[in-house]
Amino acid sequence: MLEQGPGHAACGAARAALILLLAAAGSGCAGNRVYVDPAKTAAEMRADEQSCRARTADSSEELREQAYGECMKAVGYQAVSQSDVGKVKGFSKSWVDQDVDFKVYEAVFIDSVDASEVATKRAGLMGLLDEKVKPTPQEAAELAARMREAMVKFLGPVIKVETTREAVAGRKAMALRCFLESVKGADPEANVAAKIFIHTTVSSAEAVMRCVMDDAATGAPLITLADKHSPNQFTDDNVTMLGSEGFTRWTGAYRIMEHWADRLAAFLAAKRGQPYKSPFVKKVI
Repeated sequence: MLEQGPGHAACGAARAALILLLAAAGSGCAGNRVYVDPAKTAAEMRADEQSCRARTADSSEELREQAYGECMKAVGYQAVSQSDVGKVKGFSKSWVDQDVDFKVYEAVFIDSVDASEVATKRAGLMGLLDEKVKPTPQEAAELAARMREAMVKFLGPVIKVETTREAVAGRKAMALRCFLESVKGADPEANVAAKIFIHTTVSSAEAVMRCVMDDAATGAPLITLADKHSPNQFTDDNVTMLGSEGFTRWTGAYRIMEHWADRLAAFLAAKRGQPYKSPFVKKVI
């Protein structure tokens, strides 16, 4: 599995690490919070930190940290949890190279999604519950294609998207490779019962993924992602598209993939200093 990003070291030792050269929001390392601007590199943030420290050096000791915080916020920084630095919101595991300036990239090549690890239906066992929710080999391939389509759709407004590696040859570009490790659909019988008793459909789909975004020319990793969506109880998180028509056993899986793409697009837009508006008006997974 992918390793988690930086940000979990103890406060004193962590100050020697690159990303933790940013000062904590409170005195010392109080609250384990740091000031970050996702559109800037670690070197740029370090320079801003030093500038604000110099400006507030003459403040009294008891007011110095407050003055420093106000200075950082005035130049566009936000105080965040130290453990969130270098992570991508919405993914259970992630890592980001804090030295990379994502604004210099002009395009991203989105490769086909690899679904070779997905467990598919086995002949002769169709009556078992686990087999009912597994995809056929053809469905697994279709789900992988749907996941790629979601990445193309959501990243498109943020950066130029290419679907062939040849199209980014000689350009400052990134390459995104994703793997669909597991996917299961809604149990048809459970959805029939849900429609009868609560007049809706249940998104009991689950999916597991991992992705790597690297420099297309050098292969150097820029972002790594991993996530698992698995419904453990009946909550609003597992109800999707209330009262909608045309629900299929894979609707929940499609929505999971769209949310992955949406979260990556939002993160990349922030790194590039661009506005981004999610098309989702309510939480559906």
